[in-house]
Amino acid sequence: MIGRAFEPLHPADWTRKLADVLWGTATIPAIRLLLRRRAGEAAITAFLPAFAPFHVRYSQEFRPYALSLLLLSLALLSLDGYLDRPRPTRLLALYLACLASSRRRGYDFAMDAALATALDDLILGRGVARGRHSMRYQGRLVRSELEERLAANSFRPMTVRDASIEAGERIPAFYLHDDTADFGWIRWEIFTPRSRRKLYASEHRRTDNDEWAIQLNLASPETVWADPDRRESHDVDTVIAVHP
Repeated sequence: MIGRAFEPLHPADWTRKLADVLWGTATIPAIRLLLRRRAGEAAITAFLPAFAPFHVRYSQEFRPYALSLLLLSLALLSLDGYLDRPRPTRLLALYLACLASSRRRGYDFAMDAALATALDDLILGRGVARGRHSMRYQGRLVRSELEERLAANSFRPMTVRDASIEAGERIPAFYLHDDTADFGWIRWEIFTPRSRRKLYASEHRRTDNDEWAIQLNLASPETVWADPDRRESHDVDTVIAVHP
């Protein structure tokens, strides 16, 4: 809701993450206070989230993790306060905290499940034309989620040089850049029976001369997400493209 409220202003990606940074930072003192109440002074243990790789990473991304963890911490704090001194006001605070946390997690689960399904459909080409696609979902960049689903579907990052492929084969691959995902193939481009090159070529083509819009050759350090186990056969006797 907070993110959508600022969408009409067209904020930059880094400004969209500020709220999540705030939620992630606020979680640290909340956990410290909870541990201090339950186990005495536990400053060192409580500050561990500040150095936890996943907490630091996800608190800098436009995703629901940081807010969900903060609401859960506040719910536990409210429960501890009510158990210490049962009062109607503390019971109300506990109810509201638990309600906010449960609704947040329910929304996250439904949204993440829908997003994961949509990304899997894109990756596997299930009813979706695999070409050039935006990596924005409901106004936010979902590159990290796409990378997670690519890994879950056995795709892994590699360069064109690293890809093991024989003549007559091609490997499906995604090239992620800016806020765009380009589907294409690591393949052999045939000029003559003795002249050919291995490259990544996107399905999306240029409008001026119909060449592949994205081409990465053996010398390119750029990585693509590819799955060699999904290699396909294609006719290498056909001249695929001729470039001046």
